[in-house]
Amino acid sequence: MRIKKSVLKFWAALVAKVLPTTQFSLPIHKAIVLKANESGGVTVYANSEYNALMLVNIPAQDVFPEVAVSADGLVHACVGESDELHLDFSDDHTILNVVSKKTRFSLEVADMSTFEHPALDPELAFVDCGSVKKDKFISLLKSAGPFLSKDISRPYVMGVLLVGKYMYATTITSIMRTESGYNFAEGINFIPQGVLEVLGSGGKDDADVHIAVSETWVRFTAGEVTFFTKRHGTEGEFDYPALDSELLSIGTHTGSAKINLESLRKALASTEYFAKEFVRVILDRKGSRLEAFHNKRVIAKAPFTGTYQHATALEIVFEIAQIKSMLSIDAKEITMRVQGSLESVGFSVDNVNYLMLPAVLDDT
Repeated sequence: MRIKKSVLKFWAALVAKVLPTTQFSLPIHKAIVLKANESGGVTVYANSEYNALMLVNIPAQDVFPEVAVSADGLVHACVGESDELHLDFSDDHTILNVVSKKTRFSLEVADMSTFEHPALDPELAFVDCGSVKKDKFISLLKSAGPFLSKDISRPYVMGVLLVGKYMYATTITSIMRTESGYNFAEGINFIPQGVLEVLGSGGKDDADVHIAVSETWVRFTAGEVTFFTKRHGTEGEFDYPALDSELLSIGTHTGSAKINLESLRKALASTEYFAKEFVRVILDRKGSRLEAFHNKRVIAKAPFTGTYQHATALEIVFEIAQIKSMLSIDAKEITMRVQGSLESVGFSVDNVNYLMLPAVLDDT
């Protein structure tokens, strides 16, 4: 096979982002597939262990039927002086040689039978369901970034869920919910974290993300990129607190506090060094502040601009990561809805709902 090095490296690196990066992942979920397509080029795709699939079609010549190799290995093999790569097999078809003039890499070939993906079944019938403007869709997905789980023990929530007309993201203690611009009538649709950048890489920013569904799959197409995600019928398949409607009933909060985010950012910069993992937010009509503490001793404190009119001050302990997620929001000021030191805190910005669960410590 002959293919442009720069093209293969760019798309292989992006498509590989759908693959999990945890140490628990199986070898078959760390590989990338090159497969001949009907247009005479090659389809590059990665098969995630989360029942997701990302693919892109790119031009190539003298294409062989198919091969699966290490994703990292293929990307790192795209080097050399020439922009044209030659790919060929060893005599026993166990090695794929990637050659650019005098540069040669030999990659071990994986068993293709393990990469047969049900979403690529030609008998599968997809029904077009319309489209969403790509710039809006990608902006929504990227805004979820700070609220995505980093818990590698639950990699199936290291992404966003599309449920009904909403998109959810969570970090166990923080939740984000917003309208996605499309209504998925049934099931839960999971998009892994690495897919967000890839979906935004194909076509122009003002292009559409086209959506089609089958009985078991949802297909997103944005320019050159196509992404399949499995439809999950029950919430129990995901240990996902954001789907608890009671947690998102932030309209029931009885108190409120206006907080200037730039002022809060400066307060965190002053106290973060002294705080190991948690900080205490003090909401007080006489002056709000952020505190770093150990046991019951305050180590550092810094004021921030906020308006809280209730007679009794309110103390809430948050993880530092939660405060940083809050500061990532594109807003100058937020209005927190509060109801107690150990109760959930909610706020909304541009029709996006956020909810944070305070930390519960044995000795604060």
